Amino acid sequence: MCRRKSPHFSTLRHGIPIIDHPAEGLETGIITQLPYEELEACVEANMDLSKWLDCEYTNEKKVTAVALYRMRRIVKQHTADAESKAIKNKSKD
Repeated sequence: MCRRKSPHFSTLRHGIPIIDHPAEGLETGIITQLPYEELEACVEANMDLSKWLDCEYTNEKKVTAVALYRMRRIVKQHTADAESKAIKNKSKD
């Protein structure tokens, strides 16, 4: 069985691409570099870490895993930002 190439996807917040929409959440100052991010993506996708490190996965699979990992992080950040704003607005009432 052959899988078709998946279509490009978009994620919007208030009609704006989520990566272009600033979140005003807590600034942690945490910066990660690519090797760490790749390994986190591997773990998040339940992929075999040994296979990842031994380059047994195709670049397409690895890129997809990293892109999904990044998007999930951004969505979580924006969700937390929206929840924080809702709580702040509710406390003003």
